[in-house]
Amino acid sequence: MSSPSIVRRALPEDEPSIWKLFYELHAENGAFPLSVPKVQYLLNRVLYPGRIAPGDMGPRGYMGVIGPTNNIEGFILMLIGSYWYSDMFVLEELANFVSKDHRKGTKHAETLLKYAKHLSDKLDVPLLIGIVSTIKTEAKVRLYKRHFPLLGAFFLHNKQMPHTTNGKAA
Repeated sequence: MSSPSIVRRALPEDEPSIWKLFYELHAENGAFPLSVPKVQYLLNRVLYPGRIAPGDMGPRGYMGVIGPTNNIEGFILMLIGSYWYSDMFVLEELANFVSKDHRKGTKHAETLLKYAKHLSDKLDVPLLIGIVSTIKTEAKVRLYKRHFPLLGAFFLHNKQMPHTTNGKAA
């Protein structure tokens, strides 16, 4: 049975359950090999912001989760950064995922999107959010279009995506 679709800020004690979902996300949607040290670096900065040294200009972020500490059902991971040609800060979504066991009969995916919008409004920075997936992509795009204006699209060359045949969604 799934938890209510209520997002809370991720806590350090959520880390083992978050990793379980990271691995599930990567197995389903990973476009490139998983670098555990790189993900751990970002996760440490999000879960333990008090450990970041004064003057450290590295990334900072937010993670919203749904579910109890020992069984996170969905998460959204976002960083504060700037687009490559601008100094303006944006809230950049890196990953938005709901476990396959908690997709049907919940509003988890939509609630995570609403959380990202709320955080963007609270921080008064634009939210840059998107979909990099070959699974149920059209349905995901329809969901996102209900919440956000379309800004563009991503394409990939010279890499066979998982779950695709000759670069086309399976």
